[in-house]
Amino acid sequence: MKNLKNIFGIIALMALITLSITACELDPHKTGTLTVYGLSMDVQGVVVYTNGVPTTQMQFRSLVSLENAKAESTGMSSPFYLFDINDKPFMQSGTFLVVILDFPEIFYIHGVEFRNGFATIWFDEMSSFTSLPLW
Repeated sequence: MKNLKNIFGIIALMALITLSITACELDPHKTGTLTVYGLSMDVQGVVVYTNGVPTTQMQFRSLVSLENAKAESTGMSSPFYLFDINDKPFMQSGTFLVVILDFPEIFYIHGVEFRNGFATIWFDEMSSFTSLPLW
């Protein structure tokens, strides 16, 4: 009987640990966050790509591919909670290309420095995709 209580105690402890880990992984406050100050409109989402800031529209189109995507947020307003393409928390550091998606096909871009998945930028610092020269 004593062994049975110990086994149920261990099972209950394992279940509690599993639930705690799952809850932490799904909590948007435990992942990287991009805060965009001065963003006064709702957007379609944000995508973070590998480093490199395009200087032409052609470079932009070559950079923004699924292979280069590091993280995304489907949030419509700042702050944007970022998850990688495997739905794991984005916690990387470095300079990444941030693209804010607006409808229809208007992109705002800027190279942003992330520290452990967290970054802050002013919307005024971003460039519109259409403001880049074609070539």
